[in-house]
Amino acid sequence: MRYEGENTQGSFVAQGTGFTYEYDHTLRTLRIFRAGEKRPLTVTELDKERSRHPRLYVKFLEKITVIKALIFSNHATANLTLTIDENRLPALLQNAAHLADHGYDLKTGRFEYFSGSFCRENGLGTLNLTRLRRPDFRKDLYKADLQTCHGNSISADSDRLHCVLEKLARRTINDLVAAEYKYRTEKSAENLLYVSSRLSTLAHTLDDGFNPEEALRPESRAEKELKKT
Repeated sequence: MRYEGENTQGSFVAQGTGFTYEYDHTLRTLRIFRAGEKRPLTVTELDKERSRHPRLYVKFLEKITVIKALIFSNHATANLTLTIDENRLPALLQNAAHLADHGYDLKTGRFEYFSGSFCRENGLGTLNLTRLRRPDFRKDLYKADLQTCHGNSISADSDRLHCVLEKLARRTINDLVAAEYKYRTEKSAENLLYVSSRLSTLAHTLDDGFNPEEALRPESRAEKELKKT
């Protein structure tokens, strides 16, 4: 992202992939525009916690819109405005904002806030995420335990937070979906597919090594390089 118009109070304008983000520090409001347009698609008031690090929140929000664009376009573009009708953009941005909330809580170590809201939103039983200090090792250990409302559970651990989330996403598909399939009237298995998708998106969001350009199809990358020349 490219930042411009930042002032000493903390307000700024950021140019993303297809979107412009305008944050007003005084009002704690974030307005999102389609690039080049003057009417905002969404206006969000950041809470006190997120207004402490608004650039971090916007960074996650932008990354999530890029990931969604890659998914919806089958990796043809990272620009969500090129893949979705403009009338649907506000709802998708609101959905992305919820995921950005989760990403922010995870990055800042607010694991209890993340676990509580993620379980409520997705109809899960429990999700316990902890960071274990290991003085004898160079890195701490992250451990996660997820349990459905029917008592089926999975766990994962890693010294990298985004890897824990990616493991949970895979194990939700491989282990929990089959176990929950018998609860068809509650659509539990279908819901777990959605949970897995959200966990995977959060894993990519928190992974500083994830480069959306590398996720584009080869022909799409070639077209982008030609435009630069």
